[in-house]
Amino acid sequence: MTKVQATNGAADSRNPHREFITPDNVVMLFIDHQAAIMTGVGDIDPVRFRNNVIALAKIARLHDLPAVLSDNMPEGFAGPILPELVEILPDAPLIHRAGPINAWDDPAFVRAVEATGRRKLVIAGCTTDICLMFPALSALEAGYDVYGVIDASGTWSPLDQQIAILRLVHAGVVVMNTANVLTELQYNHLRPTDEVSG
Repeated sequence: MTKVQATNGAADSRNPHREFITPDNVVMLFIDHQAAIMTGVGDIDPVRFRNNVIALAKIARLHDLPAVLSDNMPEGFAGPILPELVEILPDAPLIHRAGPINAWDDPAFVRAVEATGRRKLVIAGCTTDICLMFPALSALEAGYDVYGVIDASGTWSPLDQQIAILRLVHAGVVVMNTANVLTELQYNHLRPTDEVSG
């Protein structure tokens, strides 16, 4: 077996754009999927958006990935985090932020990420241009590899999404969709996947 095969295709140059995520190297972060924010998303069909977020959580459960959830002032206008996330990932820490827009500015959130020991962060945040963007940039600065799940993030309009993706890519974030995450983690048809669609 070659080194490339042994690492699921990871490039020796350590460029995350050429590396595969695996069940052994990622932690999944769900940031600010809160009721009032999600209803304002306009770049993707709202039902599809919600289904993608739920599917991503099921993917994390299927592969026994560490996960961290976070919301911001859930008692305020934004409302609580999507309840399915807590139901699907009951063991994931849920960090309630008391104001910081950037989840990475909350020490409890960073500690929860660090506690996983993983250096590849798969992030979905509502919205892409804020709740995904801000912690993604901060995590890059802290030396993490960051993968942004665009169709499980969402923002106000297609233009806003395009602008956000351009900035993320230029900063070094690897942009993905939910299907990318599923198939890279799956990697082999002999692994079970029925739970994701269930």
